[in-house]
Amino acid sequence: MKPAVKFLIYSLLLYCIGCQNNEQTTKIEYVETFKEDTTVIAKDVNWIDNYQTKGILCIDTFLILLNKKGDFVFDIYNTQQKKLITKSGTFGRGPSEFERPRITRQFFKNKKGTFFYLWDDNKRYFYTINLQKLISGNDFIEKKERLSNKLSFQTQIIKIDSIIIGSTMMKEGSIFKYNLISSKIDFWPDYPNDEKYKKLNEAERYNLFGKYWIYNEKTQQLAGSYENGINQLGFFNLDGECLKSIMLPTVDYHFNAKRFNDEAPRYAAGTCGNEETIYVSYRDHPLKEQHDAKGLICVFDWNGKPIKQYLIKNTLFASFAIDSINNKVYGYAPDNDNRTIFEFDL
Repeated sequence: MKPAVKFLIYSLLLYCIGCQNNEQTTKIEYVETFKEDTTVIAKDVNWIDNYQTKGILCIDTFLILLNKKGDFVFDIYNTQQKKLITKSGTFGRGPSEFERPRITRQFFKNKKGTFFYLWDDNKRYFYTINLQKLISGNDFIEKKERLSNKLSFQTQIIKIDSIIIGSTMMKEGSIFKYNLISSKIDFWPDYPNDEKYKKLNEAERYNLFGKYWIYNEKTQQLAGSYENGINQLGFFNLDGECLKSIMLPTVDYHFNAKRFNDEAPRYAAGTCGNEETIYVSYRDHPLKEQHDAKGLICVFDWNGKPIKQYLIKNTLFASFAIDSINNKVYGYAPDNDNRTIFEFDL
């Protein structure tokens, strides 16, 4: 064998070993306790009359509820005045109507106003919504961008400039990056750094990778909590590198059930936050010998440091939003068909 060929093979082997080491040395931290546990009672919000909620977002003093069905897509409430401001948007097949809208967990402000994002699974569009125009009854669709029919979403997505990032079943255990301008799709693998993952069957593996995403524009970091399977909070950069994975304290991390979901606890219901804080909620608290709480919200900083836990005694949240003006949490629970909005104080 020629020396040049030997050198090439040797270099490839070193590269492969390096890749394996990078994959195996992803930093995993196990959070055992929080500095503070606060038990709260969530109260029904009697000034909100919502039929079925599919999404929730709080921007300043405006609470935006996305409906599953009904006459209008949006119900917008003022959290200080405690009243309905407007109902807007319609379901249907017209150019300005929605079929299956879903809301991201982000908003932004500039000189033109305040905006948030929406996408439609059926109509295959990604929308930028002008909040002021939505409230005033004007044409509120600021921007409408076509999504590829080849792109499939698994739970939430998030937009960064012209890039959409989210989880997909197009490739097993993958996160996708989709460019709205060029329509280019890139993937990066997202596997739990654990031998136990290999024991799962294909269907169980696919179910592990739906995530609820948030983005820190200041640090340019992504954080994502798994929708089911593993109560793990992952931190990523925009190149897809997993910077850190945190195993949350509510998990009984074992895959010894005949079917994975038979013995697993209830899983993460959502994630939201700001540039300082991350909030991760759970639908059930599995350590019932210690707590009889039905709901749990864990609070972290962007370094993954555990700050606080809220144990919710009387309900569990399917999704929630943080009202930073009034220091409240608003959420809805799946066990009442999402007809009631609950709140508690931070």
